[in-house]
Amino acid sequence: MEGIEMKSFVVSAFSLAVMALPVGAAEWQSAEDKGIFLYTIQEGTARLELVCDPEGAWLPPEYHVVVTPAPGQFLEGTTIEVRTETETQTFPLSGGSIVSREPEVWNKVVATLAKPGPITFSAGGQDVSFTIENELKADCTI
Repeated sequence: MEGIEMKSFVVSAFSLAVMALPVGAAEWQSAEDKGIFLYTIQEGTARLELVCDPEGAWLPPEYHVVVTPAPGQFLEGTTIEVRTETETQTFPLSGGSIVSREPEVWNKVVATLAKPGPITFSAGGQDVSFTIENELKADCTI
């Protein structure tokens, strides 16, 4: 599988697995399958997904973030702005996902998501907001 198809497959497979988990108010939920880790936050119809492949189940390893305003809807554009209470950052957006194999960029994405508090993702004229209740306790850095 390639690029977007692979991401869609991974996200779809994990979405089914995570749907069965009890979801709290914007708390990180986690699932693991064959060395790929999925961390999700659901707030209303909006969903935030962080996929990490620290064991290299996919070649190359798969690391990405997907923000969906509603099921089946993806943010569009080539960049995404991520705003927290303390900073605003811009990351590359490809196929509706934040994807980077550059450690400096990817590790900054993970550090931003790891902190509790309000966070807003903006791309293609659309904003999606979450209030993250708990710290992300996962090592998804590369």
